[in-house]
Amino acid sequence: MQRVLRHTYLLIVFVFLCKPLFCQPFDLIYPQGEATDNVTKELKKLQDIQRDLALEKLTREPSKLDAYIELAELRLSQGRLHEAKRFFEMALQLSPNNLQANHGLVMVHYHLGDFDKSREKLETLHRYHPLSDYEREKLDAYKAKLNTSGTAGMYIREDSRGFQEVMSSIEATFPSENFKKLEVKYRAEMWSHEDKTEHINSNVYSATINYAADSNNILALTYSPETIRSGKSTNGFSLQCLAGSESLKLALRSSKNIFKENIFTIKNNYEENSQAVTLYGNIHHRTKIMQGVTLADISDGNSRRRYDTSVIYSLHRNHLPFLTASLSFWQSSYEKQFDKRGDLLSYWAPSDFRGNEFSLSWEKNQGVNWWWGVEGNYIVNRYKFGVPVVMEDKGPGASLFCNYKFTNGNVFMSLSERSRNYFTERRLEIYASLNF
Repeated sequence: MQRVLRHTYLLIVFVFLCKPLFCQPFDLIYPQGEATDNVTKELKKLQDIQRDLALEKLTREPSKLDAYIELAELRLSQGRLHEAKRFFEMALQLSPNNLQANHGLVMVHYHLGDFDKSREKLETLHRYHPLSDYEREKLDAYKAKLNTSGTAGMYIREDSRGFQEVMSSIEATFPSENFKKLEVKYRAEMWSHEDKTEHINSNVYSATINYAADSNNILALTYSPETIRSGKSTNGFSLQCLAGSESLKLALRSSKNIFKENIFTIKNNYEENSQAVTLYGNIHHRTKIMQGVTLADISDGNSRRRYDTSVIYSLHRNHLPFLTASLSFWQSSYEKQFDKRGDLLSYWAPSDFRGNEFSLSWEKNQGVNWWWGVEGNYIVNRYKFGVPVVMEDKGPGASLFCNYKFTNGNVFMSLSERSRNYFTERRLEIYASLNF
């Protein structure tokens, strides 16, 4: 009888002591049960590993390796990079393939501006610690900041008016070796504009200096002169600034470029100077809102004003984005609709243009390398141009896009057809990028 009571008592003590261990927050990330897609499966594996590591850490004595890593991460958070480097290296002497120590050295070399050493450590990290799809995406995005990259592509657009644009481009991005927050981009664009009667070509050669204090605070200056084959040119430029936090951002933009409404405005080298202010905010973690105002002056003496509002909501499945719904509203107006002789302008300049759009998009990963998606939308536009009667243009649209990712780059393609202003347009875009 005493033996039974003693065993019962030990069982109660065991359950009481172990209860906190089975209440770790990792179990709340994803529900138990069979995962329905590859990304969720990989994340669930990471969850299990993370839980096991946490339990092990709670139940064993701290080691010298743990102490070195703790000190190194503390020095890294304090910005004392050389001390952090020394402690991480001491940890690697005890455990050369340690994940935390190798990752810490990647961050130290990156913040010191030693991009070559940072790349080498990333490759070491990848070799000894195979990554899940989810973590590989984050690594690819991070490595892209350390590498020189090149992008080439083609864009084709045609609409129901008979106007067609074809643009081919090539771009190179060079991160600074001495100033880790700076990068320079060079881009060349070859344009072909055509309607039912005329054809015009133009070239744009641009250079951009981009300063990124962090992901939320960015300043970019672009000089982009465009030359038309007839000899006319425009000294285009853009100055963009993004400032804020994860939940609220303010974007400012000032630019000058050719006003490409149709062949007439391109041939006569109409220019547009515009200023835009856009505010981005998170209502909560799944809902974002955007409010923008654009003011523009055209070189023929006309001007336009535009106001945009968008609300974006993400639907989740298994705590991962599944569907994205967006609702957009806009209002725009041109100051003038007639020229000095009283004739209607040769380009579309409505006195009152209002529209709204609802869109729903879905994306899906296929293994490690492929992802693809579809988007459907419905647009309603109402406008006045030259007559007091309100005209209406509405209809559905659809887009299909896919992306293939390989070791040093990716290939992206999209195909779409949708309403725009008072006409329907079709677009085809193909881009390929390569990291060196």
